[in-house]
Parts: sequence; structure tokens; C-alpha cells
Amino acid sequence: MTKESTLCYIEKDGKYLMLHRTVKENDVNKDKWIGVGGHFEYGESPEECLLREVKEETGYTLTSWKYRGIVTFVYGADTVEYMSLYTADGFAGEPIACDEGDLEWVEKERLYDLELWEGDKIFFRLLDEGREFFSLKLVYDTEDVLKYAALDGIPLDLDEERGKNRKSSGKYAVVFASATGNTALLAEAIRKAEGAEGCVYFGAPSEDLSGRLDGVETIYAGFWTDKGSCSPEMEQFLSTLAGRKVFLFGTAGFGGAREYFDQILDRVASFLPADSTVAGRYMCQGKMPFSVRKRYEAMLEQNPEDKRAQGMIRNFDSALAHPDEADLGRLRDAVVQQRE
Repeated sequence: MTKESTLCYIEKDGKYLMLHRTVKENDVNKDKWIGVGGHFEYGESPEECLLREVKEETGYTLTSWKYRGIVTFVYGADTVEYMSLYTADGFAGEPIACDEGDLEWVEKERLYDLELWEGDKIFFRLLDEGREFFSLKLVYDTEDVLKYAALDGIPLDLDEERGKNRKSSGKYAVVFASATGNTALLAEAIRKAEGAEGCVYFGAPSEDLSGRLDGVETIYAGFWTDKGSCSPEMEQFLSTLAGRKVFLFGTAGFGGAREYFDQILDRVASFLPADSTVAGRYMCQGKMPFSVRKRYEAMLEQNPEDKRAQGMIRNFDSALAHPDEADLGRLRDAVVQQRE
């Protein structure tokens, strides 16, 4: 089965108008994010098809567009589609609801966070590079896996292309809860390690954060240890990070053993949605308020031979120096390592 179609990426303020195809059950693009466009009607030129499809799907009338390339899309053993690829930077009219899915303006740097066809990442790169016109062939199996690609008739090395197409926005956020200031010290060390210019948010979790984290590559999520886990506000925040790349960091007053920290980090990580990615994790000891030591002292007064109380006092005293410069240095190293 051979088809001809148009595909258009409308640009505005550093964003593309993207269509999340969610409606049709038997749509080869189901759940993917693509541009707007559709199949030729009888006798149409590529430009006539472009203008009609954009008007039908968005409500906009294009006033400025450019033909960028031909994409030969091969899917399985029975589908070949020749797509005329356009970008457009001028349009008029009022937007309408699309019966193919949901339309959304998406920052170009955030495109790679979406569910895209792998080959689309190749032509996005070509568009970014300003290629005047190109012919791109993309061959997929029926599991949506890209098996072959050729640019202007020359086969591409897919491993090399996948490396090129791992885009990084350079943006990050540090979202943390800090009861006594320990976790805040770690958060500031992360900001220094990453560079303040890329930080889009630095502070406590709040209800209006979702939109402010658009385009962020890594979310550093920090916590203080509350009953062997994180506080309820951080638990709630972590549960909202579906599909995000997260670096967990925290402090614990009681104990300093690696095994103990790992147990806490495992519990905290369990609050993340299944499709999120843990890019790194770090914990160190943190000082506790003196009211805690007084509680231990009262236990020891009741039973001077209480080994557990004696150990907790020793732990309290050793924690007073943390987080220290060595703790902060190890955290900075972990940040740099996950970035690489």
C-alpha cells in the first residue's frame, strides 16, 4: 500500500505546534507526537494538500511556509508513505479543536522528551541544521523500531545517529524539603555544580510546579529523612514525575552506614512513577536539633546502662559536623558523573 501525504511543523516563539495522536485506534501514529498534515486528495499538489490539511486540523491558514524535504516512510512489509515535509512560520486565523488528537505548542528543546518516531529525531536535527532540502528514507518494523535510514541515498549509521539525537536542554530544577537546613546545603552544592544559569527552579515543592518544569532535563529531588523515608510533601511531589529524569538526594541524622542510606533511598524511589528514570542518588549524614539529644539524655538518665541510648548520643555528636565539605564534594562528583 503506497500513500502520499504532507507533514508540517508550524513554528512560533521557539516552539513547534505538535499533534498528540490519541483518537484513532488503528492509527499507525497512535500515541505518537507528530506535526500536522494528512493524505493527498485526488489531483492535489503538495501545497494544496498542505494548506487544506493544516486548515482542517488547526483552524489556521498558512501565510508563509517552506518545502524542506521528502521522507520515505516504510512500515513493515505493506506500507510505504511519501511525506512532503514542510515548516511554516506564518499563519492567520483562530485555533480549533482537532479530531485527530490534542494540539500543543512545544519548545523545540523539549521535543526529545516526547513519544516520537525515532526517525523524526533525525529530520528534526536536519531542520535545526538548516538543511535546505533533503531526502530521508526511514524503514521500521511493525514494533516501531527503526531498522534502516538513508539520507540523500546514503545509508546512515543508526548507532551514530542515536548518539547525535540525544539532545540535552541543559536545564534543571532543584526541588527539596529541608527541615533543619542540611538538605538545603546539598541543594546549593548541586546548583554550584550544575551552574546557576541552567536552573529554572530552586526551592520547595508546590502545587503550581508542573508547568514550570517544562523543558527541564533533570529534576534534583531532595529530602530530609522522616521515619525512614521522605516527608509527605516530597512523597506527593515525587509521585507527579512521570516520565522524568530524577536525581534523588537527602540527609539522615541517625546513622551513617551506606546500607542504611540505601534502604532509605529505595523507599523514597518507590514513590516515583514506573516510567521515571533515576539518574543518580546520594545521601549523607546531617546534624539534628539539640532537642533530640535531650531526649536521648533523658533515656540515659532512666537507665545509665542503656547501650542503645549511649549509641544514639554518640551518633548525634558525630552528626553535628555534617554535611561537611567532604560530603558536599562527593555530591558534586555524583552530579558530574550522572551528567556524563
